[in-house]
Amino acid sequence: MKSITALFLLNPGYTEAYVELGSCKHKLKRYDEAIENYAFAIQQNPNASAPYQGMGASKIELGKYDEAINYLDKAISLNAINGDYFFN
Repeated sequence: MKSITALFLLNPGYTEAYVELGSCKHKLKRYDEAIENYAFAIQQNPNASAPYQGMGASKIELGKYDEAINYLDKAISLNAINGDYFFN
């Protein structure tokens, strides 16, 4: 995570870095922190599908299924080609 954090210093609006940090936090089961990173990524680039997918996956882990569905639907609408979104 140190290298991702360093990316923020170089480019604070680097959406992919926030998505990757969110993914790291998700894997560490720090879902609320992951959601914060995904939310910032969405704010920076609302047309990127990956942060919506990550947000949906983290919401599932917190039992917030209705919210998760909304985020996963958005991820699919932005990138219907990526089949991974269908398996969350």
